[in-house]
Amino acid sequence: MDWKENVVRRIPRAGAHHDFQFEGNSVGYYTPAAPLDNYKGKMLILTHKFVRNDKITNKMLYDDYIVEVDKNGKVIWDWLASDHFDEMHFSETAKKTIRKYPTYSMTRTPGKKGADWTHTNSASYLGPNHWYTEDPIGNAAFHPDNIIISNRQTNIVCIIDKKTKKIVWQVGPTFYPEDEWTFNGKTHKRALYRLGQFIGQHHAHMIPEGLPGAGNIMVYDNGGFAGYGAPNQGAPFGWSSGRRDYSRVVEFNPTNLHKVWEQSGKTMGLRDECKFYSSYVSSAQRLPNGNTLITNGSVGQFQEVTPSHEIVWEYISPYYTKSGNYNLVYRAYRVPYDYVPQLEKPEEHAVIPPNNTTWRIPAQQ
Repeated sequence: MDWKENVVRRIPRAGAHHDFQFEGNSVGYYTPAAPLDNYKGKMLILTHKFVRNDKITNKMLYDDYIVEVDKNGKVIWDWLASDHFDEMHFSETAKKTIRKYPTYSMTRTPGKKGADWTHTNSASYLGPNHWYTEDPIGNAAFHPDNIIISNRQTNIVCIIDKKTKKIVWQVGPTFYPEDEWTFNGKTHKRALYRLGQFIGQHHAHMIPEGLPGAGNIMVYDNGGFAGYGAPNQGAPFGWSSGRRDYSRVVEFNPTNLHKVWEQSGKTMGLRDECKFYSSYVSSAQRLPNGNTLITNGSVGQFQEVTPSHEIVWEYISPYYTKSGNYNLVYRAYRVPYDYVPQLEKPEEHAVIPPNNTTWRIPAQQ
């Protein structure tokens, strides 16, 4: 819609959910290298599709289905998650659990049930990046047209080759010390373990060109519960077998999984790591000044943090449900003033926080 609420483009897609991206801006948020002004071009859309695949389960799948449409809304490329089950590195134990308990529930289609077995919650183009520019053969997985997705329920982040539709890069589903990770002919022992187990993650994307950390992958690793594995005390059926009661934002090198930066209760110096926590939704955006805008979505909290983990700006959404119980925000982006050219640029004023060890509420007169 334009500023006057006129519909300028409509893409009717049954089952559309979570994410869409326009050609030309790989992540949808602001970067000086790729202004977002091409809403009339190609579009990547995350949707659902009801399918059956007895290799996975005998239950109906509410499968994740990614399509790319042209300027006329015609599907010109598609990808179905269940077609790539064998590429996702599940253990035999996990496969048995998925067969029995594939997150089967009511769907967004009234009256129908299906297994939301992967629950893909983000999909975006990689976009131009120095890995591919420097070594297009060895780093073919990072071709700018390739697509990175986050599969919440399987604890997997992976890259899809646009031409072959195969998964050509992946972290997860497990991050055990014995798990080996191979990329570009090199095996990295304990790399997954040092990166740390992802659980129910969101907004996995490659930081775009023009921003600090460009080429690294950033993920909001929620914690909470997700994954498939052996039954345990917290997950007696093996469904959502991974459990953790804190979140973290992780930035890492995709060629060796070395952790570049992490924001968490631990790095903030909090005794209780659960004070930085959103078990679902949420996101992280790299800003031009090197800071990161974090959406702790389940509590409607936005924080801009520095590389040294200082919170320099914070806002909590005042928009609660009628019951007053939820102010959930799925994802938030910061944009420059000229993204809304209809408004005059406001005058900025510094906000100096008080010393909270000495500040007191003034006595009422």
